[in-house]
Amino acid sequence: MFTHRLSIFLALCLIAAGGQCAIPSETSRFDFSTNGNAQGWAPTHSLSPFSVSGGVLTTQITDNDPYMTSPVVSFSASTYRYLSLRMKSTAGDRNGEIFFATSSEPTIDAKKSVVFEVIADGQWHTYTIDMSVNSKWTGTITRYRLDPASGGPNGGTIQIDNFVSLSAPPALMWDFGVNGDVEGWTAIHSLAPLSTGGGLLQTSLTGVDPYMHSPQISLNALSIGSIAVNMRVHAGNLAQVFWITSDDPVWNETKSKTFPMTADGSLHPYEVVLEGHPSWKGTVTRMRIDPTDSSSIGSQVRFDSIWLIPSRNHLAIESFGPDRTLIPKNSSFAIHARVKNMGTATIPMATLSIELSPGMALSGGLATRSLENIPNEGGEAAATWNVSAGTSAGIHTATLTIDLIGNPAHNRMSQRIFISNPAPAVESIPSTSHATAFFDAGGNLVLQSAFARLVALANPGGHSPVMLYARTTLESPWKLAGVLATLEPLTLKQMGQSNPVLADVLPGSASILMDQPDLSSIRLSPQVSGFSDAGLSCQLDFSITREGRTIDCTARLGAGNQQDFQICRFAPLTFKVGEGSFGSQQKQALFPGVEWLVSGEVSSSTLDIAAPGNIRFAPDPHWITVPSMGVFSNDGLLCGLAWEATQEWAPGKIMPAAAFASPNFLENQNNHYLSLFLPSIPDHVLPNQLTASLPYDLLKNSWMDLEARIILDAAPKDTISLVDHWLDLHGHQPAAYPINQSLEKSIEISRQALLTTLWGSETRCWQHATGFACSPTPGLAYLLWLDYLETGSTAARDRALDAVTYYRANNSPGILSSQTNMHIFGWQAPFVFGDWNGSIDSMVSYGVGLSLQMRSDGSYPPFGDASLVDPNGRELGWTARRAYSLVSLGRQLKRSDFLTNGKKSLDHMKTFSVPRAAQTWEIPQHTPDILAAAQAVEAYVAGYEAFQRLDYLYAAIYWARAGLPFVWFWNPPEWVTMRYGSVPVFGATFYTGSWFGRAVQWNGLVYAHALNMLAEHDSSYPWKQIADGITVSALHQQVAEPGPLAGTYPDGWNMVGNYPQPVYINPENILKNIFYMEGRNPNLTTLQMGSPNASDSGTVLATSRCDHLSTAQFIPRQFVSIEISNPIGETSRILVAGFVMPAAGGVWVDGIPLEQVNDIDAASQGWRKKNPYILIRVPQSQVSHTISIGVPPAAVGHWQDY
Repeated sequence: MFTHRLSIFLALCLIAAGGQCAIPSETSRFDFSTNGNAQGWAPTHSLSPFSVSGGVLTTQITDNDPYMTSPVVSFSASTYRYLSLRMKSTAGDRNGEIFFATSSEPTIDAKKSVVFEVIADGQWHTYTIDMSVNSKWTGTITRYRLDPASGGPNGGTIQIDNFVSLSAPPALMWDFGVNGDVEGWTAIHSLAPLSTGGGLLQTSLTGVDPYMHSPQISLNALSIGSIAVNMRVHAGNLAQVFWITSDDPVWNETKSKTFPMTADGSLHPYEVVLEGHPSWKGTVTRMRIDPTDSSSIGSQVRFDSIWLIPSRNHLAIESFGPDRTLIPKNSSFAIHARVKNMGTATIPMATLSIELSPGMALSGGLATRSLENIPNEGGEAAATWNVSAGTSAGIHTATLTIDLIGNPAHNRMSQRIFISNPAPAVESIPSTSHATAFFDAGGNLVLQSAFARLVALANPGGHSPVMLYARTTLESPWKLAGVLATLEPLTLKQMGQSNPVLADVLPGSASILMDQPDLSSIRLSPQVSGFSDAGLSCQLDFSITREGRTIDCTARLGAGNQQDFQICRFAPLTFKVGEGSFGSQQKQALFPGVEWLVSGEVSSSTLDIAAPGNIRFAPDPHWITVPSMGVFSNDGLLCGLAWEATQEWAPGKIMPAAAFASPNFLENQNNHYLSLFLPSIPDHVLPNQLTASLPYDLLKNSWMDLEARIILDAAPKDTISLVDHWLDLHGHQPAAYPINQSLEKSIEISRQALLTTLWGSETRCWQHATGFACSPTPGLAYLLWLDYLETGSTAARDRALDAVTYYRANNSPGILSSQTNMHIFGWQAPFVFGDWNGSIDSMVSYGVGLSLQMRSDGSYPPFGDASLVDPNGRELGWTARRAYSLVSLGRQLKRSDFLTNGKKSLDHMKTFSVPRAAQTWEIPQHTPDILAAAQAVEAYVAGYEAFQRLDYLYAAIYWARAGLPFVWFWNPPEWVTMRYGSVPVFGATFYTGSWFGRAVQWNGLVYAHALNMLAEHDSSYPWKQIADGITVSALHQQVAEPGPLAGTYPDGWNMVGNYPQPVYINPENILKNIFYMEGRNPNLTTLQMGSPNASDSGTVLATSRCDHLSTAQFIPRQFVSIEISNPIGETSRILVAGFVMPAAGGVWVDGIPLEQVNDIDAASQGWRKKNPYILIRVPQSQVSHTISIGVPPAAVGHWQDY
């Protein structure tokens, strides 16, 4: 609690233990023990008030992105790896983050931070954070910044008891730093009621045999080496610690240890070594301290701190079990063990011994394996035994025992192994061209369609496990897809019990429910060993359609009328994909919103996010965008699960939990682990856990249901067909969540951002986002002009004209071609406001620059932060936007060099299959990225328009589909922003700032814009509906109310907590997509005449910002006539490329000659040659005009002056 006391404690421990004390040393301790003294911490942003009282710093979150900064500190990062933070939060937000500065990098930024999970339940929690997971935790640490939550208006209260840098993590610590908080300790016998003050726990003796109890805990005894007690006693000679465990909950002398103490009224540290004690084992649930053997009534006792210290030698069992789920009789298999040193010291030697029950035998090698020099704090080691299965089907047991030097039987685990009857030969089961269900000659239950097959194996007691197959056509052979592990043990408690038990699930009865050609179904009824007589029942129903490539399943766990149960884990739908066939190999694997893997990659890796954030095998369901997960094999088989996230699995309960491990690192098996289980995350199960910390009460005569679709598709388009299967399960493309405002009202809301919120009246410029500097942004002036054309808003018109007039008067020609502050590339402003003389030159220069940047293979070099990219690498996102720009410019300007180079980039982009690397200014290049998909769609649509090549259209469709896994297609009730929200990436900013479960709608809106472009050429998917849905989600996120943020929308939206995250962005992307919704294409229109290939010499191109542009007549090298439509009063500007004006040629508007002028920007109307282009400016006196260029054919007699 107080630094000087703890320093004495540590020094004495070091002396007593010969320099080997296990207690972590500390530095930079902030304990807020003095009222009014925040010890140099400052409420830098969105925190107020900020006060210290009673040993606690208290503050309130007032807005988004709250954080506080520390005073200057100075200590070695290598010595002090850990931070310990004791905090209480009501922020409703699980995302905390600690930033830091170093002497070599003194700026606090996103590269130097570590995210940690906050339990925002209003209770005290101690967080121990390993800062060394960030590679920049090096050298000398000089400052901290603490973000206790993501924040929001009225974001909750934060209280901090202490903030300490440590050399090693304590397992559990009570330091009594808060006045009035005894931290769960209770005086049980002969002690006065406990109290705290001045950083001490206080009591006094009231009789004989004084003792007190700790709060309830749950710790593996093997992980704890000792208990450290820092206390002050005035009488007695001996003290004693006791403990109870889940297996032995009775207090007795057997589970205790006595230690001598000094009763001189001064604080003394005592470390009581517990490891090695014969009764220190199992799960410790409570501690007891007898502070003295004296009975001197009134004698005072004070505690400064009580710590449970990690074991120096704790070898945890990470996994232990067989290498597969289905083990036939008389077969050989392997049993793997993986162990991890969780202690603070290297383990020089450990022996692992295996014991097998009858029915299994080692097939070679010794039962004992020796492991040497296992590194401390996370070092791993493994051992494997080859085993032969006997002739007896049923449950068998393998037991692993770990012996350490001086600590025999240190750790032990038993694993149940089911030995099965062998599967029938595939060819022995008759195939059909329709749905059917039958028992085969071997008694196995078969359910199949023309293309999918389920075989429930006949075993003693019934039918299970289940084998799954698929085939491509009626003539194709069946492929083994994997095994459905229907015999996963059930973890439960009986009411009143403190400890869960593992109940075997055994094969039970099987029956055919329906056998019809269009729909067949079966039922399996596994038995819950030891609980079936108590009324607990399990049931799995499967159904299949005639030509189905999927199987629907409903799993039910029910309690009869005899007793209630508490369910900790029910996992009947665990698909071991690839078992028995392609194993742990894959071509791709997809868990939408969470993972997108390619061959050789492993899920929960650190390729996209640093530890510990990389662990995401069982995420919060709000992270999952399209509730499905699948594996795509090298031979074209897509296997997976799809489900409705909002299904009610019990009354009032939705969102089943999902687990994904590819390959199966959870069980160390040669397959991929895809599982749906109950109860759900996060209400009952913590993220990345598989068993509930808060069981679900399954009361008498009630049930739990879990529904899913098993995907067995041997003819998918690709991995993304997983999304198609979810949509088929859902029944339709989800509608956007309704918004109660017209599109005109939505335009008005966005207008406010451009008229007031982001406008700099003195500079006539806009901020890109709140808090940013102002810059000339002609693209936003153009959007205000479209607003005026759509709504008639004179305020929008006047602001647009004010801005562009100022830009042209105060900048060089070409300023209106600037792309500053814009997410979506385009040259519209010069075609509306003029500045053609300089802007066309700027367009040409931009294209030349892109051509010069291009590598010889069509790729572009990386951009962004050097720590995030490979300078010699190639990625889609580095090339796609540049290719789009180059092809678009090449088509608009008819530059064959631009088109040739653009085509080279488009062909290079075909080498990619996962969208990545569009945001490497902060995101690692490997990270899957929706913006890369969006820009690839734009590039290939432009390529298709330029060259009319179907392969480019198909590529655009592929990349449009590749964006779907980033879009939420569902939402919990009233979670209005979530449906069609878009997660930007499956990763983190600088590896630490997680984007999982967070929408960045500006990314999604760029994707929506690309879909709108594609929808003009392809109707194979509801592209327009998806684009509109993304736009409506943005409208739900947009700030509609008057105020300092009016019309903007947030950079992020936390979908777990359902709140916005700053900064707030200009509405460019919203407006462009709204105009699409209104039927007004916001982009330039290019009309192609002559050859379908824009680079051919016979092609003529006309580009304008208009409502309609079409060919009226075309005679190569002589005459072009086009129809253009625009609102009356608008000025139409048309650029014609690829047409050489004949010597006697001219320009006519509706048959009336148009004057040739020298300055097309200064003239109110006219045309000009700007080689190699013809520029035409026409006031729109009627909705539609015919513009004719060149020498009209002689047959046309009404042309004046011809």
